[in-house]
Amino acid sequence: MSETKRSKLIHLSGYVIAFSLMFYVISIGPAAAIVYDPNGPPANPELEEWAHLFYSPLISVAESNGSLEFLFKKYTEFCIEHF
Repeated sequence: MSETKRSKLIHLSGYVIAFSLMFYVISIGPAAAIVYDPNGPPANPELEEWAHLFYSPLISVAESNGSLEFLFKKYTEFCIEHF
């Protein structure tokens, strides 16, 4: 593999990883909107456990920092109410 192709592949891999992490963080809002009903119990209780397991790393990071926890809760509440 030539150096330019290798360099492009490394750059592309970096962009894919960065985009995937960003998408993972942003996707918790729409996922919460699918799982939870703003007016009562979970709209999809069968997805609640899956969502909690899938987003548990993000939840634990948010819970370990007060500012992040505040932003996390506000973002998920906003998505639940508006989607």
